[in-house]
Amino acid sequence: MVKDTGIRLTEEESSRVFNEFEQIDSPDKEVNNKAGAGLGLTIIKSLVETRMDGLCQK
Repeated sequence: MVKDTGIRLTEEESSRVFNEFEQIDSPDKEVNNKAGAGLGLTIIKSLVETRMDGLCQK
């Protein structure tokens, strides 16, 4: 299990977190850093599902 204590997503944001090219805004404007493409969690999910039983976000 991996635990992330990031920006505290809302329920609506949580439903989008594994979508391709999705980037969620932080309520803290100093933390908003959209340098990536929004593919990281999509790629990780695909790798985990290919090799293991699955991946979920709580």
